[in-house]
Amino acid sequence: MYETYFALTASPFQLNPDPSFLFVSKGHRNAHAYLRQGVARGDGMAVVTGEIGAGKTTLIGVALGEIDPSRIIAVQLVSTQLDAGNLLRAVALAFGLSPRTAGRAASGATTAPANGVGGSFIAAPGGRAAERANGRGAASNGAAGNGVNGSGEGGSGAGGNGAGSNGAGGNAAGSKGASINGAGGHGAGRNGVGIHAEGAKGPAASASAADAAENADLIARIEAYLVGLALDGRRAILVVDEAQNLATEAIEMLLRLSDLHSGHHPLLHCLLVGQPELRDLLRTPSMQRLGQRVDAAFHLGPMDREETRAYIEHRLLRVGWTRDPKFEPEAYAVIHRETDGIPRRINTLCNRLLLGASLEDHHTITGIAATEAAAELRLEIDYDERPGTRAAINPARKGPAPAPSHSAGHAFTESALSARLDRLERSVEAMARLVEKIA
Repeated sequence: MYETYFALTASPFQLNPDPSFLFVSKGHRNAHAYLRQGVARGDGMAVVTGEIGAGKTTLIGVALGEIDPSRIIAVQLVSTQLDAGNLLRAVALAFGLSPRTAGRAASGATTAPANGVGGSFIAAPGGRAAERANGRGAASNGAAGNGVNGSGEGGSGAGGNGAGSNGAGGNAAGSKGASINGAGGHGAGRNGVGIHAEGAKGPAASASAADAAENADLIARIEAYLVGLALDGRRAILVVDEAQNLATEAIEMLLRLSDLHSGHHPLLHCLLVGQPELRDLLRTPSMQRLGQRVDAAFHLGPMDREETRAYIEHRLLRVGWTRDPKFEPEAYAVIHRETDGIPRRINTLCNRLLLGASLEDHHTITGIAATEAAAELRLEIDYDERPGTRAAINPARKGPAPAPSHSAGHAFTESALSARLDRLERSVEAMARLVEKIA
């Protein structure tokens, strides 16, 4: 509503990521350079971390938008909690490969094509299948087995134009890929992928073997797809957002996927994006191998006071701001102090400030107004937060102010509620005047 009042063409402080509003602070500029370096090299892994609302998603959107889709296929995976199997299914779906097992989907994740995804999976009669990666066929043999006694005869790995990719084999000596033998043998697969099922009995063992077989099959078909891209002179990038939530086994699976090569050239470049917990995870001894694979890493920190002011004005100018409303210097200082220079927090507070100014028919944003708006947000979002803390605006801030007495807390609450009621009454009156103007 304040957009109309201040003659703005759109909302300047929307909370959804929008690459067109990207403000290039020093931190964003450096992170962007790291991303471009990682994409250009195309090997290893790149990692970008930052606080919630620091602008990671917007930055990734800009970086992916610069990619030439005729040379690079980029897909994005937004994860919550994924185990290895669900991660593989999500990756396969992101690249347009449907899992063979009907009805099984990667729960807890959503996938989105970043710049157009080619490839589809088409089943063929007789246990054979063809994966078409941008017009190049990569055939893979399904395991030929005896449905009566469960013994399997070796299936060969998928090949595309002579570039072999590994498929799921049975109990056949020397067959590539992950070998599955459910009746007292074991298979030696590529990268040490072998499922030993000797003496396995019962539903749990059968389910485990089935999951392992499905994972091996998915890896083989993902590799076949990536090989097809390589033969076309193209390559793939996998972006995993919220990567701090991945299970350890899922991270290990990402390492396996990043190990896929065609000759001396890696087939997949992984970009991990997450909150600061991801950076802490990479420093743990158990993740040493993953840390060694990271060739570009950057932590996106908060903006300083000057950048906060430039950020606010940048977004306002994007929507036709003509210095109405005017921001007093103290207002910028308060906004930075209350938000710690985190973009999403700045957007939340500025939205409240502009709305309040429009309702009260004000054309100047003062430091007092910014302080009051921040106090209102704390009251609304974290009502039980002790007086003197800013957790609602800045949940990352550690250590609240010294605890006041019980009576002081009540006095603060009553005073804040009274002030808010006064503002609401004035807002209703201002809204009525605004409606009359619009009418």
